[in-house]
Amino acid sequence: MKKRLVCLIGMLSSAIILVSGCGPQASTRVESSQDVKPTIGKIHHGSSEFQPIQYNKKLGLLGTTPGVLPNEVPKGYPSFPQTNDNYQPGRVVVLKTNTYLPQMDPEFGYQPSYLYSSGNWLCWIYLSMGIGPDDGERVYAYNVSTKKEFQVWAPPKDSNEQLMEVHLLGNDLFLGLQGSSGNTVNTKVVEVKLDTKRQTVLFSEQGQQDHNVIEDFAVWNNKIALIYTPATHFMGESSLTSRGEPYSIVMYRLNGGKIRNLYSGYNINSFDFCSGKDGFIWSSKTSGVKYYDISKGEVLSVSRDSSYVYADDSVILWRGINDSKKGLFSTNTDKMIPFPVEERNSVPELLGDMIIFRHSGSKYDWAYIS
Repeated sequence: MKKRLVCLIGMLSSAIILVSGCGPQASTRVESSQDVKPTIGKIHHGSSEFQPIQYNKKLGLLGTTPGVLPNEVPKGYPSFPQTNDNYQPGRVVVLKTNTYLPQMDPEFGYQPSYLYSSGNWLCWIYLSMGIGPDDGERVYAYNVSTKKEFQVWAPPKDSNEQLMEVHLLGNDLFLGLQGSSGNTVNTKVVEVKLDTKRQTVLFSEQGQQDHNVIEDFAVWNNKIALIYTPATHFMGESSLTSRGEPYSIVMYRLNGGKIRNLYSGYNINSFDFCSGKDGFIWSSKTSGVKYYDISKGEVLSVSRDSSYVYADDSVILWRGINDSKKGLFSTNTDKMIPFPVEERNSVPELLGDMIIFRHSGSKYDWAYIS
């Protein structure tokens, strides 16, 4: 997969700065000290053989197991945690019951990765660990109510098509796909209706050299925003100027009708792009983070720095790339959410409706944000 499905966002301060030049006019947001700040709820303690990587309201915390048995791990690979007699390789595991979800066509050395949860659906990318055969990545969907699983996508035979982005929203799965034929780059965004398995190509672009193709996308309700960059971005060639590689962001309706140009600029790295409750967030990883508030029609600059970020509804969590800075921000109140004192040295992650604080070994803490 082109990149892990995580946005990058910079440190948010108490004010969000107006973007000048390329974006719509906006006003600066400033915190009101009289508002009530959201808080992290009661801390719960947990421990499991495999760390939680996703949360589902019906199943609880979920983890994954490596794609081989402990005695099959080649020399030089990290050792596995101690496993019980029920251990099954390459599966999604429900941590509270230590039970496994089905895995169609299990393959030696493959394991579920990048697990997504939304409503009644789970989706995951089935990836090779680099042990044994590598037949390309595959995408699977699992219905929590019916307990049925099916394969959503696999690379076509004799094709170099690969995933570049995935978004799961309720019954709808959105796949960003990229491949090439000769010197031509082919990109497209596909919508999959999981309840009917119907697939529709929503957008597609192909081109060579400086012709713009789709680099990234994010979905918000009935809208989608696409980032366009020159085809050379995917061909190992350079379209960089002294300012970087040109890009533009355009918002459409999912049915294809263009709404507006959101932003344009230059970037010297790949993007990370996501949506929150109120709009779209993008990071160039070098020149900072910008945010488009759909309800207000504003493009705002939130930081010149970059960090790893996880967004869920109206909460944004970030961790510094090159330092230990971290924080939570509520887009409902434009306020910082303080971390509990006892968790300041842990590694936080947002998993659905909860926040996880990872510790060494198999231990972790978790809480809801209220």
